[in-house]
Amino acid sequence: KDTLIVDLGAGYVKIGSASESEPRQVINSVTKAKHVKTRVFVGNELDECKDLSGLYYQLPFQKGYLLNWELQKQVLDHCLKPYADKRPLSEWQVIVTEPCINFSPVAEALDEVLFEEYGFKAVARLPAAFLAAQRDQRQRGVLPADHACLVLDCGYSFSHAAAYRRGRLVPGSVRRVNVGGKVLTNYLKEAISYRQLMVMDETHVMNQCKEDACFVSENFDADLAAMSRAAQRSPLDSEAQERCQKLCCEYVLPDYAQHRRGFVRQLGSQKQQQQEQTLRLGIERVATPELLFRPSDAGIPEMGVAEALCDTLSGLPPHEQPLYTDAVVLAGGSCRFAGFANRLETELRASLPDDFPLGVRCHGDPAAQAWLGGRDLALSPDGALECYAVSRKDYRDHGAALCSERFAQFT
Repeated sequence: KDTLIVDLGAGYVKIGSASESEPRQVINSVTKAKHVKTRVFVGNELDECKDLSGLYYQLPFQKGYLLNWELQKQVLDHCLKPYADKRPLSEWQVIVTEPCINFSPVAEALDEVLFEEYGFKAVARLPAAFLAAQRDQRQRGVLPADHACLVLDCGYSFSHAAAYRRGRLVPGSVRRVNVGGKVLTNYLKEAISYRQLMVMDETHVMNQCKEDACFVSENFDADLAAMSRAAQRSPLDSEAQERCQKLCCEYVLPDYAQHRRGFVRQLGSQKQQQQEQTLRLGIERVATPELLFRPSDAGIPEMGVAEALCDTLSGLPPHEQPLYTDAVVLAGGSCRFAGFANRLETELRASLPDDFPLGVRCHGDPAAQAWLGGRDLALSPDGALECYAVSRKDYRDHGAALCSERFAQFT
């Protein structure tokens, strides 16, 4: 059977067939441009826009939940068209992701759209964290009966920590942190707008700046102190000077003539051209992803991702906890920051008993972990996907109740 894997994220849809080695990433939005009055851009049609400044996004997801079906169907039509052109969608089965904690009406509506609107042959609606756990189990070569892991899924709208054992979600183990890539981009926009240049309408450009320039600090307090002393022109020791040099850079903004995407440049490495617009970045480079670990720094009353993992662990049987800490699996685009895994391991090590093993694992690109897990499931020689999927015939015979019962065990 031909299988499509659709990781339906709030920021990007990762889509591809099981025969492909990596997914195609499609922006999950319908976008209007300030300089283009005659059309809207659905998904990756945005690449056809000549000027990406002043974009207005219409998002199907709000706070991580799929609420606008009219917009989502436009994006799905755009995503599925290349595969529908190859063969009718009624001949495809599909694996689609959902949040760990999803509203029943949203889940039922998704099943209805996939079966009734698109007519897929079979549907498996599974959490992204579950598929990341499946990916870890297969990559490590562990038998399903022996597998246990903690999954940290840092996405666009929120982050989830969850525990999986023997291919099933441990009941009551999910922790949600309302901090994700969207919060980080908004924080960076506000910081730059307050200190340098008004960029509150430049979400697309600042999201690229975040991806290109930001990284996770090994010691944020020391970096902050060094930059503070530098700003006050206080004498700096060699360590503080090194920290400041590592943090300070220029970000050259796109001009949509020479280059469509900005880029990082070391201070003083090249004379600024007359038409160039640059941002001077310093502590913002580490303060932005720091919100994943310390949301309270920005007034967000949430625990950090390391605390969320520890809180999940505390609810598990004490004698089993070392099984989970040995496999902390990273998934989601917000785990892509350089230094993220090392910082998470440092914070977890400080919170765990010394005799607990600790392994922070990421099998490839964190943003693609759920999609790759779905691909592994589709290609499994033991036909495991049939245990998770509901066929169109069974859906018509038994209705939404069958989907709710089948998929509830994974969320």
